[in-house]
Amino acid sequence: MSMTRRSFVRGAAYGLAGATLTGAYGDYDSRNPQLEKVELKLKRWKADGLRVGFITDIHVNDMDEMVRAQHAAEMLADCQPDVLLFGGDCVNTRATEGLDNIGKAFRPFQKLKCPKIAVLGNHDYASGVVREVAAALGESNFGLLKNDTVKLGDYSVACYDDQLFGDVDPKFQPREEGTLALLHEPDFVDNTPESVSLQISGHSHGGQICLPFGVPLHTPKGARKYRRGYFPNTRVPLYVSRGVGTVGFKWRMFCPPEVTLLTLRSGG
Repeated sequence: MSMTRRSFVRGAAYGLAGATLTGAYGDYDSRNPQLEKVELKLKRWKADGLRVGFITDIHVNDMDEMVRAQHAAEMLADCQPDVLLFGGDCVNTRATEGLDNIGKAFRPFQKLKCPKIAVLGNHDYASGVVREVAAALGESNFGLLKNDTVKLGDYSVACYDDQLFGDVDPKFQPREEGTLALLHEPDFVDNTPESVSLQISGHSHGGQICLPFGVPLHTPKGARKYRRGYFPNTRVPLYVSRGVGTVGFKWRMFCPPEVTLLTLRSGG
């Protein structure tokens, strides 16, 4: 059956309209971060009711990305968390604009008096600007830790350096109960000591481009097994954020940006 000119034009028009709508939706999704409020019951956890703010994967390479991250930071800062954690990946490139945008994106956190703790991600290393990122995080009052633990009252935060490009230290094995593990790539939860109460990660972007109901088309190395949300039955409980920014396409489909407020309860 031959295709008439009219049917060809109609099909092309439908295809163009579909592509346009898809692009518009993907752009809309990427610009509208969501605040996820999640309550978790944890074993070996004494700091009952601790409110953990988590932001990750901001990727603030240009002005639009900075504005999105700043809006997400405002949402999280308004929650007044007891501790603020950053899971890595500030930029994708060496460009000065992106480095300057880090402080702008985190400006809403200046009003917070709580501890602010950060680790690096794979893109921070791959971009070759680790020193500059570390300086920008310091200027935003984040304590950047690599394979080190900080004790904060009834709990501790164990901060792992990036497991793909960073300084991996097999001897870093925090054993104290009541410890949160902050580690960029979620799949490495399989190596986290069982004494840890919860691992918090990003890196996956939740898939970024997903089918309806959030089924990812692709996730990067280090986030192939655990892509988004809460996993209570891994070696230690694991929470994976969808993150704020994008890599590659500046779209998100059925996978909006996320900042997270975790309320941690004893007795899981």
